[in-house]
Amino acid sequence: MFCATIVAGETSGSLPVVLRRLAEYYTRRDKFAKKIQTALAYPIFVVSFVFVILIIMMVLIIPRFRLIFSQMGNKLPAFTQAFMNFYDVVANNSLVIIITLISFVVLLVVYNKTHEGHMKLCKLALCVPLLGRIASQAFIATFCRTMAILLSAGVSIIESFDILAEMTNNAVIRDAVVHSKENLIEGSGVSLAMMETGFFPNMVTRMVQVGERSGTLPVVLERASDYYETKMDTTITTLLNLLGPIVIVIVGVGVLVVVVALYLPIFSMSDVTFA
Repeated sequence: MFCATIVAGETSGSLPVVLRRLAEYYTRRDKFAKKIQTALAYPIFVVSFVFVILIIMMVLIIPRFRLIFSQMGNKLPAFTQAFMNFYDVVANNSLVIIITLISFVVLLVVYNKTHEGHMKLCKLALCVPLLGRIASQAFIATFCRTMAILLSAGVSIIESFDILAEMTNNAVIRDAVVHSKENLIEGSGVSLAMMETGFFPNMVTRMVQVGERSGTLPVVLERASDYYETKMDTTITTLLNLLGPIVIVIVGVGVLVVVVALYLPIFSMSDVTFA
């Protein structure tokens, strides 16, 4: 994209303007990346933290309670017994579980390298609640902004779509852009070419149609990019606001189950002693 835009800017005599717009574009792209990282950092941290806590509990804490229970010699409550049985299954088959998980990841990577597998996994990624929407909105915002810069610099519409197709790793999105380019080559207008793919939202195709008819397509694309950047910000905020309570509830329930299971025999013994 950078080289094609510079060449077009030199040819059209608008290199200073093109360089300024490229600087703005890369600044916005960095902000995009930071927003996505912010949206993913918290859940990744929490999952990692919980995973470490689980390992510590399985290696250090639960075995000590098992020793205490065996020394007590009393029959364990049903809930505690069920918990200890589950722990035994996990502890005794930990190697099998680890090998199974590693095998699953390896098979997933191999499957992702096939065309059919990559397409299905990309579709699945776009269907993930909120995260899929963020990915789509981020691409559409980047798509509109990049096309606006390329067209303003004098890059042809066909070449612009070629460049845009290489800006995503998602095969579903890439196919939509390539399909749009093929429709353009066959004679369709930009808005119709995008509409026929079924990927681009009606809002975008309508705005592109207005830009085509009025001869202000780069300006309209800039406005569309601004709109989807705002939508993405809202979606990220919603995701972060939901993740906090959801993670707290899940971790809280997990901690409660462990505490009740481990301390219930002690409380039961205290009740018997008191009686």
